[in-house]
Amino acid sequence: MSLGLRLSRTGNLQMWAGERMLISNLDLDIQRRVTESAGKDALQASPWEWLDGTSRGEVCQHLRRVVQKSDSPLLTAEIRLDQNVATFTVTVEQTLTKLHVGDTFEAFSVAFPRMTVPDCYRCFLTTYGLGPSGNGGVGGYWPEAMVVDSTEDLPSQAFAPVVLFGEAGALAIAPTSQFLTSMLLRDGNDIVRTLHGS
Repeated sequence: MSLGLRLSRTGNLQMWAGERMLISNLDLDIQRRVTESAGKDALQASPWEWLDGTSRGEVCQHLRRVVQKSDSPLLTAEIRLDQNVATFTVTVEQTLTKLHVGDTFEAFSVAFPRMTVPDCYRCFLTTYGLGPSGNGGVGGYWPEAMVVDSTEDLPSQAFAPVVLFGEAGALAIAPTSQFLTSMLLRDGNDIVRTLHGS
């Protein structure tokens, strides 16, 4: 399976395997509490920009999107697709406020990537075992490995990794850094990788 990134006519970033779309609407998600903390300086996101990319002498796909506050970069989101491995990075260029949303991993302020995945995939995943204790503090539960029949059946708890699989192939999604504070969540019909602060 050879992966590729494409921009739709409306500017939505998508991941394809040959002629089959795997993920649509790849993007950066900044929640309202963070944008409101910018005050009168509204945040503005640039369109996705294609960059020249090479890795180990091979051409790779490399895209960047910059969110600005007062004409200065606030966040820079980048995607690098090298053969069949996509790496997503976000760089915080200025101090971010309003990241703290309570002692829970089921809420977030910043997510990258946010991705819409078709519901035709079955999913194998492991939950974290971290969540609300019932008395307002961080509690826990026994982490659970599970297989669900559709992305619509993903749990509400934080999880990582997740493997999407079907007859045509499989796609693994996992954090490679900040594993305990930056996990995957289901948010509506999307999967998001979150950035947490306290």
